[in-house]
Amino acid sequence: MQHPEKRTEGTVRRRAARRGLIALVAGALCAAFLMVAGGSASAAPPDSNRLATWNMQRSSGRWTYALDLSDRASVVALQEASITPPAGAVSLGRIGANIRAYRIPATRTRGVRYLYILHQGANPARGVNPAMITSFRPDRVEEIPGVYRSALGVTRSADDTLFASIHASARGGTDAASLVRRVRARANLRGLANWVVLGDFNRAPRTLPVGGATGIPANAHIYESGGPTQLSGGRLDYAVSNVYTENWQAARGNPHGSDHWPITFSALRAGAGPARFTFGDNGGNGSVVDVYQARRTNGTHLILYHPDGGTNQQWTLRATGFRNEFDRIVSVASGKCVDVDNGAASKQGSQMNIWTCHRNGTGNDTQNFALENPLPLFPNLTTIADEATSYLLNVAGNSSADGTPVIQYAQQYGPLPFPADNEAFYLHPVS
Repeated sequence: MQHPEKRTEGTVRRRAARRGLIALVAGALCAAFLMVAGGSASAAPPDSNRLATWNMQRSSGRWTYALDLSDRASVVALQEASITPPAGAVSLGRIGANIRAYRIPATRTRGVRYLYILHQGANPARGVNPAMITSFRPDRVEEIPGVYRSALGVTRSADDTLFASIHASARGGTDAASLVRRVRARANLRGLANWVVLGDFNRAPRTLPVGGATGIPANAHIYESGGPTQLSGGRLDYAVSNVYTENWQAARGNPHGSDHWPITFSALRAGAGPARFTFGDNGGNGSVVDVYQARRTNGTHLILYHPDGGTNQQWTLRATGFRNEFDRIVSVASGKCVDVDNGAASKQGSQMNIWTCHRNGTGNDTQNFALENPLPLFPNLTTIADEATSYLLNVAGNSSADGTPVIQYAQQYGPLPFPADNEAFYLHPVS
């Protein structure tokens, strides 16, 4: 495992109250449900919108899957969209010189959707056209010119928010940050308090410059999945916004033949109870925490494993402790709680396991964990500390191989201010 030099204040862990990963506002989520269902929701916070982004690689055959994303998202940003609209789309004409608008009739599973495609380049049929699918009819749809490519923006005035789809230049450089700044400037021009940029940034999120004349705005937040979003291993698809929230946890979907995974952004509570989620570290290949061989017996160890859809890789959070400042991490497959070998007598390096959940979990319980988001720039990055031992969940040796043990270990750091990759986790809601 990584052993970088510690910070001067040592490894004493902040035991601050968790930021409320599951203490979400029910009313806001009801509004989000209405928007996704195609209803006429009243004004809502911008983070009540479920979001998605996907580079669909110009295939008109992938419209079905793009529309499927809109079953669960009120805003879907697309890149490399086909200029041939999906079957059944009703033309609403042009907006400006380059934007084509369509109405997608309702189905049994979703309400009416609105589709906007920005024809870009000398040959849009082979171009990098951004598109947007929304569950609401936007108050404004506009092209936002960039240095190499334009962004496509849609405004929902009720949420005081400009949403934009971008596809930054593959040459890297400062184009991605430039597009974000241009969207922010357009939101300011329109008098909108909030902006959200989704898309293919063509550079890893940690390499985006922040602040100054060439960086993303200093008050921006980056929402990413913590793993590859392109089949070749690139981490290119995510969201940047001035909205700070824990409601946009990112998860990968099915690429359906594209070389990019769709990325969805949603909360860890949905409907009547806590949402299921998977979680993995920042190790780089998208593996997740798994109960060994899907066993349900007490003491079964946790390992890292490639995602396979099994319920032994799915979890829920259960608030516990005084004023609910901690969480139990509960296996969907067994209903048992994450614990550690030898409980309170465990040591640094002890392996994590599942165990029958303790009744009336009080303080100093090895099944209680503090989930914290230490970096405002990356609201989805989460450290997980055992309340009783003060050790953090850690992927042993910073390995990404199937079967790697998940252990507890003292707090470590990567390049400051980031925690070590094998102690930095991302939680992925399961749709």
